[in-house]
Amino acid sequence: MFKTLSWHGIDLYNRGRETSLHLLPLLTQLTNVWLTDFRVHKRDWRIVLSLGILYTKVNAVGTLLIGEGVYPIVDWGNVPFTLASFALFNFILVAFHFVCFLLGNR
Repeated sequence: MFKTLSWHGIDLYNRGRETSLHLLPLLTQLTNVWLTDFRVHKRDWRIVLSLGILYTKVNAVGTLLIGEGVYPIVDWGNVPFTLASFALFNFILVAFHFVCFLLGNR
């Protein structure tokens, strides 16, 4: 995405906004896991999957409201491909959840 943005004006603002939108939640979660007695529970995979499905729906609504895709590859122009991509994304989320569960219970 950054290839299309310049270092001036609104593009510079968008660079900072997109970076902070993704970096701050990541740093917050990593800090939370590091500072607390965080445990991954096996049964919570349903919550992880539900949030992934909800994200897919919110992304579709956002694309309709904005008039263009939020992500260039999955822009809802090819609906079957986009749904398959989000299905893969959700599978990876749940798989990552189980990996974290297994590593946390060694």
